[in-house]
Amino acid sequence: MSLNISIEKKSGDVFVFTMKGSIDSDTYKELDDRVSPLLNAGAKVVIFDMDGVEYVSSMGLNTVFKVQRTLDKVSGTFMMTNIQPQVKKVFEIVKALPSMKVFESIEEADAYLYKIQSEERNKQNPSGF
Repeated sequence: MSLNISIEKKSGDVFVFTMKGSIDSDTYKELDDRVSPLLNAGAKVVIFDMDGVEYVSSMGLNTVFKVQRTLDKVSGTFMMTNIQPQVKKVFEIVKALPSMKVFESIEEADAYLYKIQSEERNKQNPSGF
């Protein structure tokens, strides 16, 4: 099966990857080729919208974990949203979900990012001026 990937740049260094298809041994390289340049350029937040992903193989898991490790090294954030039940089960089997930020929707992920940024602004400027 193929993998269609669209990338949306949000404010700052936030990138949303919306995918449709399978992340498997035939398609993982395409995803890696699309995400790696952004990571190398300093992206701080990467969100995988998994709503259209029907299947993830071990090579797909490898790619997801690679993105997470790369962002962890630079204190970045990796998130996934809209994970289909059959794909979520794969992540549960390999016990990956507890270490990942997983949200039900992009809106929920955006709210989380807003909260984190607001907290950071308040730390930098506690008086509000």
